[in-house]
Amino acid sequence: MHAFEQACVVHYLTMNLSLNRNSGTETRCCRLAFVWLVGYFNSHKTCLNCLILTLTVAALAMIRLLFIVSSDFQRISMLYRNTSATGSVKRSPVWPYNNYGFHPVNEKGVYSFWNVCIEARSEFIQRETDFLGQKIHFQETKQIVIYNSFYRDGVQKVYVAGSHNSPWNQWDIRFSRNSIPSTHAFHNTTAFFVVQTCPVNFHHFWIDEFVPLFCVIKKANRLQPGSRNQIIYRLPTNLTKDSICGCYNKTTFEEVLFSLYTTTFHDVFYHMNTNTCYSSGVFGISAVIDNPRKIVEHTLKYMNISVHQEEGYVTIIQRNFRRIINIYELMQAINSMDFRNMRVVNLETMGVVEQAKIAASSRVMIGVQGAGLQWAAFMPPGSNLIEIAWPYKHWGFYFSSYVTQYQIVHHQLYAQHVRVNWSSYEHMVRHGNPVSMEERIELLQSRPKTSSLDNIWKWGDAIVNKDDLISILSTVDFTIPQTQDIVIESEVSVKNQLKFWNSSFS
Repeated sequence: MHAFEQACVVHYLTMNLSLNRNSGTETRCCRLAFVWLVGYFNSHKTCLNCLILTLTVAALAMIRLLFIVSSDFQRISMLYRNTSATGSVKRSPVWPYNNYGFHPVNEKGVYSFWNVCIEARSEFIQRETDFLGQKIHFQETKQIVIYNSFYRDGVQKVYVAGSHNSPWNQWDIRFSRNSIPSTHAFHNTTAFFVVQTCPVNFHHFWIDEFVPLFCVIKKANRLQPGSRNQIIYRLPTNLTKDSICGCYNKTTFEEVLFSLYTTTFHDVFYHMNTNTCYSSGVFGISAVIDNPRKIVEHTLKYMNISVHQEEGYVTIIQRNFRRIINIYELMQAINSMDFRNMRVVNLETMGVVEQAKIAASSRVMIGVQGAGLQWAAFMPPGSNLIEIAWPYKHWGFYFSSYVTQYQIVHHQLYAQHVRVNWSSYEHMVRHGNPVSMEERIELLQSRPKTSSLDNIWKWGDAIVNKDDLISILSTVDFTIPQTQDIVIESEVSVKNQLKFWNSSFS
């Protein structure tokens, strides 16, 4: 008889003696259940062995976990001692809910770490990225190191949440169980590591960077004055304008970015000071918010801009590229409908705060599809965006989903005619090089290329049917102020622009 069977028999006899003191159905059921278990495991020794192996592995894993936790707590208690044997102050790790109120965020591709440092690399890394068909080369001279890491050690690639427009949503991070060296400069604040797409374009800046960053900073309890949040980018921001068409210009919308209570300096991580450490760092950004309108309200409040719905304007946006050819005709049509507050603006010639004021004081915004229409989100709730596009010439409507979530009504206005502006195309795409007549004919007869930048119809100018515009405006719920206030850049200047445009197309 095996040892296990002997043990079972002994236990059975003991149990039987104790059960004999009682009588009834309960005693018989217990006895039968035990007999069945002994017989089952005696005939299924493989199942018994698997059970014993599983319990053994679980016990060993629990012992290992308790050992690691105990050693970590022991190391933490040593780190929190104010002085070492030599009397020098030891640097201590910073933990959640400390005196500066950081709340860790770890969800949906957003990760928080403590004691994040920027250090020099012993060997530089050469990087290459593709931007609108152009190869961009840059060199990473520094690395990101996270100290006091409990369970990680060595270099790991951390994939994070970010814009689907970027293939760079990952960070190479070196983890170390050691303490921060005493030679490093330590800042008791939070660094947010962001993968930007095209911050010079207000639509991409707002959708891909600002809104997700706002959500993460708010969730981390860092959206408050005096936070001095540090923004650190994944991609370089100092490349020449010719190489990336100025798309990575990080200064264009700084005044909006500063509403997140950031430091004035924000740049790619390897341009940060060497041996700089932050008590906490957040990698990845994700737009998760119940009411996006709160983001607009926060930004306008920071800029000290008031929204007066009763003084709203009908604002026509004129652009340097993708222009409205018959804009003067549209102005006269709007004026005939008693929309007394009307203006024509070129946002590209204005500062950021002025652009925000224009949007906040508009009740109707009219413009050709382009990044500037993202400002429509800053209009009062219930306002209207009339987007002009020409889908039949490969340039469609775009902003419906990007403004309706801000309680803005979206209207589609099809351009009656569109003309390719070859001067715009040559300047923006061909870097000033002219396009021959033969190539123009070929481009006109073929579909656009893969890149949206190299779409000749993107650089077209439109003629809008005034009756179609009036039809849309007639459905707009708009309270007209009693005072007449038609604001136009200059009626004479508009006429002069029309003469110039007409000569350009002749």
